[in-house]
Amino acid sequence: MYKVKLKSFEGPFDLLVYLIENAEMSIYDIKISEITNQYLAYLKEMEERDVALASEFMVLASSLIEIKSKMILPRATEDGQEIVGEDPRTELVARLLEYKRFKELSQMLEEREERSMNIFEKPQEDISQYLDNPVLIADNREFITYTGTLDGVKVSVTSTGIGGPSASIAMEELYRCGADTFVRIGTCGGMQTDVKSGDIVIATGAIRMEGTSKEYAPIEFPAVADLDVTNALVAAAKQKNFTHHTGVVQCKDAFYGQHEPEKMPAGYELINKWNAWKMLGCLASEMESAALFVVAAKLGVRAGSCFLVVANQEREKLGLENPVVRDTDMAVQVAVSAVRNLIREDCAGE
Repeated sequence: MYKVKLKSFEGPFDLLVYLIENAEMSIYDIKISEITNQYLAYLKEMEERDVALASEFMVLASSLIEIKSKMILPRATEDGQEIVGEDPRTELVARLLEYKRFKELSQMLEEREERSMNIFEKPQEDISQYLDNPVLIADNREFITYTGTLDGVKVSVTSTGIGGPSASIAMEELYRCGADTFVRIGTCGGMQTDVKSGDIVIATGAIRMEGTSKEYAPIEFPAVADLDVTNALVAAAKQKNFTHHTGVVQCKDAFYGQHEPEKMPAGYELINKWNAWKMLGCLASEMESAALFVVAAKLGVRAGSCFLVVANQEREKLGLENPVVRDTDMAVQVAVSAVRNLIREDCAGE
């Protein structure tokens, strides 16, 4: 008699795959008699608990019984010669393989959806509430701009979308409108284990593992934040008593290259470089600072970055506490306070 511990299954094929894998069988060589007996034992226990649910599993049960009978009782001709035909399990194996492919795809999509939920940046209209008399100036694709004042000085808030290409376009356009100081507010993923969810990261420089900055400067040119902007951000984080980290961040173009490098044709390079960045003390990974720092150098303007740490995949790998934090309000507060500090310093120096 087979004892099956009851658990929830999404359907009959989910149960069958579980039984095959639990018995450590090859899906291409199913011991149909053993698996059929286990399946029927599970079905019997299920009927005692929920007849309606068990009925969904009946059709596959009848198919298994039919296959089992064909395997036990081989067909023969009238003169007694055994008929050698197709393996009765062939169609079942094909359906199981198809089910597994769909289930793996479904799980992958669920993981992607969960990860996409971890990418959150405060809408620019929420940031604009920190300005005095904010006015919507432009709204085109991902680029939305509000302009108001801070301490009597005109300040704009612009969304840039994701990545260096979009961010560099916004910086170029804003520069042409007269902007001379830029503070990037966003999210990042921690790389060092002490960089935890909900912390603030202030970038002093960025690893140029992206493409945009290479069209502005040779790779030997460093992507470095402006010292005055960086100091203002650090001072603001200290004033607000927020846990913060100051140092180098890594910039890349591909989100899934970071989170699924083993699936990429160039995964060997992605994994080796990621490990190198960690050994060198890189604090976090994001997607815009390298491009912005290099473009700022080309334009002769000031730029800095501060981020909310959404989560830390290195802590997750080690089984350490790793909640997902999505509200970027702390990063916004740091940036706004830093801009106020810069305005005061600039006015005092005039």
